[in-house]
Amino acid sequence: MLQTAERGSSIAPKAMPPEQYLTAFRWMVLARVFEEKLASLYRGGLISGGVYIGRGQAAVSAAGALFLQ
Repeated sequence: MLQTAERGSSIAPKAMPPEQYLTAFRWMVLARVFEEKLASLYRGGLISGGVYIGRGQAAVSAAGALFLQ
């Protein structure tokens, strides 16, 4: 379940270790490269149907994936 902070509490969120920032960045770059390749294949006619690119949303998916371990 989600935990909510109590009003007036001065508990600061835990800082991530630097390695986790690098891991998140790597996943973001991988998602961006994958989407660019997917768009390129679609423009070249190698993929039929619709392709919907989530440009600018890589941080959301990377952050969600890292904390769903």
